[in-house]
Amino acid sequence: MHGKMYERFLQNGNSKLTVSSKELREVLELIEDLGWDYDRLSSSGQETYDKICLKLGILEEEEEIL
Repeated sequence: MHGKMYERFLQNGNSKLTVSSKELREVLELIEDLGWDYDRLSSSGQETYDKICLKLGILEEEEEIL
């Protein structure tokens, strides 16, 4: 993490992130929405999107977005 996001994450002196089920669902829906624009993302944007999806278990290692 870099920049302001990282600073806010560590602002309270701990690195625990608390997210409600509703917030998590909203983030997953936003990621899903972003997938509809996958072909418009730059190659590095597609790579980052794929990494996020792999980390969240949305994609399996052998899956590929077309």
